[in-house]
Amino acid sequence: MVETFKAEVNERKGCDVCLNCVWILLFGFFPALIWGFIGAVCCCTIILIPFGKQCCKIAHFSLLPFGMHAQYKHGCLCRCPHVIGNILWLPIGLGIAVVHVVAALVFFISICGIPFGYQHCKLARLALWPFGAEIGVQRELNAVLLP
Repeated sequence: MVETFKAEVNERKGCDVCLNCVWILLFGFFPALIWGFIGAVCCCTIILIPFGKQCCKIAHFSLLPFGMHAQYKHGCLCRCPHVIGNILWLPIGLGIAVVHVVAALVFFISICGIPFGYQHCKLARLALWPFGAEIGVQRELNAVLLP
């Protein structure tokens, strides 16, 4: 049973790598580049460093979304700095989230596009509430965030 599980995990990683390659070639390279540039510009000013960190987080997530998950710590959205940051981010994030939702709906039309539509849904959620999100592989996030 353990061998079967290991084979399934290795097979899934290969699938994630292939889908990430397709994602980068078709959709992910330029948005990640733009997010990274905006993050670097924001980090040049002292006041916008937290927003620059969030832009870099979204850049990483938009470059390699398959196999990655955004998970919020329990009660994390209710902490004062996260609430303030998310409220200030909301006008920008709402527009970006709407674009990702529309793209997801377009991808959900075809069967081949469903995995890409799901990634756009994950990106929409992260674009709407970036403060307080931890990005990583699901298994690693569970080990870090759960007591």
